[in-house]
Amino acid sequence: MAEPERRRARPPVSCSLCRKRKIKCDREVPCGNCVRSKSKSCSYEALQAYAAYTNSRKQASQSRPNHAIPHLNSISAINQSSDKSHGLLNDASSSDVSDVATQGTSQSNDTTNTPLSSATSPTSHEIETMRTKIRYLEDQLSKDRSEGIDRNAFPTPMYSVETITTELAGAFTAEFPGLSSSQSKAASNSVFHKGRLFGQSHWINGVAVFGDIFDLIEPVLRDPTSKMKVGMQRCKYLGRLIKMQREPSWPVQPTLDLPPRHVADKLVECYLRTIETLYRIVHIPSFKQEYESLWESNSNVDLAIVVQVKLALAIGAATYDDQFSMRSSAIRWVYEAQTWCSSPEFKSRLNLRSLQNQCLLLIAREMVNVGAGLVWIAAGELLRSAIYMGLHRDPTWFPRATPLKIEMSRRLWNTILEICVQSSIQSGAPPLLSMEQFDCQPPRNFDDDQLMTDDPVPKPESVLTQSSVAIALRSTLPSRLRVVHFLNDLGSTKSYQDALRLDNQLRTAYRVMCRTLRSLTPDSGGATLKFAINAVEVLIRHYLSTLHVPFLGTSNDDTAYAYSRKVVIDNSLKIWCTVYPSTTLVQDGLGSPQRMERDADDFARLSICGLGFFRSVAFQSTMLIALELRAQSHDEYGLGPSPLRPDLLSALDESIAWAMRCIEAGEVNVKGYFFTSVVSCLIRMRDASQEELLKTVVKTAEDLIDECLPILERQAGIDESMEQGAGQDKDTGQGPKSLSVDMFDDWDLMMTDAQFTFESTGPMSWMVENEGSGEMMPW
Repeated sequence: MAEPERRRARPPVSCSLCRKRKIKCDREVPCGNCVRSKSKSCSYEALQAYAAYTNSRKQASQSRPNHAIPHLNSISAINQSSDKSHGLLNDASSSDVSDVATQGTSQSNDTTNTPLSSATSPTSHEIETMRTKIRYLEDQLSKDRSEGIDRNAFPTPMYSVETITTELAGAFTAEFPGLSSSQSKAASNSVFHKGRLFGQSHWINGVAVFGDIFDLIEPVLRDPTSKMKVGMQRCKYLGRLIKMQREPSWPVQPTLDLPPRHVADKLVECYLRTIETLYRIVHIPSFKQEYESLWESNSNVDLAIVVQVKLALAIGAATYDDQFSMRSSAIRWVYEAQTWCSSPEFKSRLNLRSLQNQCLLLIAREMVNVGAGLVWIAAGELLRSAIYMGLHRDPTWFPRATPLKIEMSRRLWNTILEICVQSSIQSGAPPLLSMEQFDCQPPRNFDDDQLMTDDPVPKPESVLTQSSVAIALRSTLPSRLRVVHFLNDLGSTKSYQDALRLDNQLRTAYRVMCRTLRSLTPDSGGATLKFAINAVEVLIRHYLSTLHVPFLGTSNDDTAYAYSRKVVIDNSLKIWCTVYPSTTLVQDGLGSPQRMERDADDFARLSICGLGFFRSVAFQSTMLIALELRAQSHDEYGLGPSPLRPDLLSALDESIAWAMRCIEAGEVNVKGYFFTSVVSCLIRMRDASQEELLKTVVKTAEDLIDECLPILERQAGIDESMEQGAGQDKDTGQGPKSLSVDMFDDWDLMMTDAQFTFESTGPMSWMVENEGSGEMMPW
């Protein structure tokens, strides 16, 4: 009978000297104690013994080829590899290991007569010893990396940074992807401009494609006496003056002053038939009841209700008429709401009413251009407030949840998600949100009147309600969120295969949503879909187009991304037809042909009068159409002339007229109109020489300035004699010293630099107060 195998002692992990002195060893090579004691040798017996053991096992396995013996890698090979890559063992310790390994090999022949079970099969303790050594080497590797020893472990970033400085646009610092098979240099990864970093979904990343336009007009703009530069300085001054006249002095305390009743009624109707059909924020019966109470009594009115009503009026003012005649009043209402939200009252604002007002405030800021380009920052605060109140959890988890509270919580959370994702893709910033961070269910198919009862039953999905569009749009949120992460996250690989996969997912979700909306049948006639369908159409197609913009080729020769070019142009053209419907037959969102009158269409009017998402989407679509036309104009295939697509040319011409209508409606930044007109001029003169091009572009720019100046002067209300008496020199375009700024620092064509420096509580009637604490509970 074979003797039982003797268990080995736990292998030492300290070096020989530290183990002999019985002091703690840091297990470095050499260790700290040996370094301080100036010891010439710092060796580890465990490594040496294990080397001898593995060599003996190797010799034993070679002497018994007929037996299945587990193969173990030699520790000497591990030591050599780690020494070569990371410097974990010095020369002395490596030689010691080699000597011991040699001795172990010569002694391994004595073990040939031992039983197979004890001589060839490693015990569990031996396997654990090997694992200990592997963990030791891994620890040393991680320490070296943390100390910066292994600098070659990090690959060189595959991107290039270029800085473009122009007199017209200022300085752009663009990050371009590396030259690889899955990336194109048609658009940059990000652009740093005016102290802001714009991700890939922002339209400014395509500016580099039009660099030749800047090069063409740069000499003219550097001439201080040129009529074009003087005229643009004059337009810039007038734009600054108009914005100063519109903006009230902050803080603007909320008041009970409202416009005349017939005007206010129409503004509320404009809001309810447009934005409220897309983003469910208020409970319409309760909102109308509170609105009526403002006209019945001016005393004991909750200031939060006043703020909510004025925000609805400000949003409705964007579709009130074609000239945005109530812009100044809308800006003042937004300032009042910002003052109320900025008051130092924190716990009392953790209620649904405050969340409603914050949602309305962000939308109104975009519509009337009060810090429109910085909404993404405020959306983060809104999201965190909602999470802190528990809206990211389904309200059925909480006690005392009535049907009204449950549905309003779900609607508000759904709207907050839309605001966050939409502001993210518009500003080119990461969403900082994922689907795994919440479990709140989508809203159910209720009309608002149903929520006034105790036990309402949701209507079938095929029945149209006031929440149908919001529910259908929510089904596409996961796909859209993945697209925004793909475009704007820092660690995104942005491979073409990933883009095609996301394209397929978003198209599938969009087709399902379209089938759902087509199958809706009106029930009570209380819900309208015209504005919401157009908004959803533009929103989804913008995601599809933006997803493929990074892969656009710079010429028709680039066939690798032909599908991306087709997707971008098709969706851009459909977006433009929705934003600016012509007199031809246009398919509406439900698939039925109808003749759409531009002046009577709320969505088209909103894109002209209001700023924000839909205006910037329209502008980006026109730039992508112009990019395709330029690519076609440079097509060198064939001996004859290469005709341009007439539908794209028509859209580009309409975009010039659209930009002028925006200026007539109160837009003070003329650079969008200027840039679109210059691009159109260059496309039509593709065969002209450089001198002819420059002459034509300069003449076109001067005509544009002569066209814009009377409009801006009329909006500013400037009297010529008063202006000159105040120190205005019309010939030089210089204004008062208080307005002395860089005339070309505002290149955000659709995102102006209007700054704002921005109080009374009142919970909603359904809010429940926490007894004994005096704090408002969100349920």
